[in-house]
Amino acid sequence: MFNTVKNIYYVDYENIGSEPLLRLLRFLGREDKCIIFWSDHANKFDAETVMCMKGISASIEFQKADFGKNALDMQLVSHLLYFRKKNMNYYIVSNDTGYDFTVGMCRRMGWNRLFRLNSTLQMISGKYKENQLTPKSPTHTFPETDSAPLFYFEGIKEAKKATVETRAACTEDKNKKIESILKKAKNKSRLHTLLTQEYGQQKGREIYYSVKERLPNAK
Repeated sequence: MFNTVKNIYYVDYENIGSEPLLRLLRFLGREDKCIIFWSDHANKFDAETVMCMKGISASIEFQKADFGKNALDMQLVSHLLYFRKKNMNYYIVSNDTGYDFTVGMCRRMGWNRLFRLNSTLQMISGKYKENQLTPKSPTHTFPETDSAPLFYFEGIKEAKKATVETRAACTEDKNKKIESILKKAKNKSRLHTLLTQEYGQQKGREIYYSVKERLPNAK
């Protein structure tokens, strides 16, 4: 597998939860590997995420972290640095800003292939140009030079078009259901209630925060 993999994504599942993971999975292809670090505090994967995992060409690996303060973070970084390969790009997917110190240390030591993405899959640390929002052309490759572009996952949609289209079916029904709930809800409180009833507390809240501004005249 490592002979074809060019990009490895380390997911802090305890930090980001199911919705961002699902968003990430939709963009992964044959040249990608996803390593999901989970713990007893975050050990549930919904059916939609599992179905998408089964339908993608990327390699998926699970690593259970031992319990303790910041234990998952430390084990994730240790695993990444121990198994890293020279010519691969590495992405830590987490909202935890503590990882930025790891990225900074690696760059000071001359290794420029580590980046952090937040739960919206926007690059936060490891970027080169603060004011550049999209690369000139969709790419996963980050040359080890100061000219490398700031990367957003939205920028690779076209390059991954065929892959995305094959996975669109797993989200179509969900999107229709959410649109129906938005039409029924008269306010944000009702929207939150309907979403958590339909998708459960954790996933329902995640969806609520991502769609609540689409509610007309929301209060």
